[in-house]
Amino acid sequence: MTMEIPIACTLGATEALTQLGEWRDLLSQLATGTSRTAPGRLEMTLHDDLTNVAALIHLEQREKACCAFFDFTLALNAERVTLVIDVAPEASSIPDEFQANLVSSVTGFVTGEST
Repeated sequence: MTMEIPIACTLGATEALTQLGEWRDLLSQLATGTSRTAPGRLEMTLHDDLTNVAALIHLEQREKACCAFFDFTLALNAERVTLVIDVAPEASSIPDEFQANLVSSVTGFVTGEST
């Protein structure tokens, strides 16, 4: 039997807006581009900045605690660090919103569609 994870956030409105601001601030320093490789997946190429990557891991953990429908993966290779955000198909509009918020706050940001 497959367990259904609700598409819901357990934070109140104020806390959710604060956390969204933290995402925007941190990713505006780290992210260099995004790509949508599937409807429920957003991949972000990041600067190789270990201090901010550590902060990102902490923020991902907090996000997962309040929004269980998110899955985060950090992919590391010789050329880059990539943050992969996956959500259930019924939440596929959330990565679009995440990407739009980020693109609006970063100058010179590169986006791509691979779906």
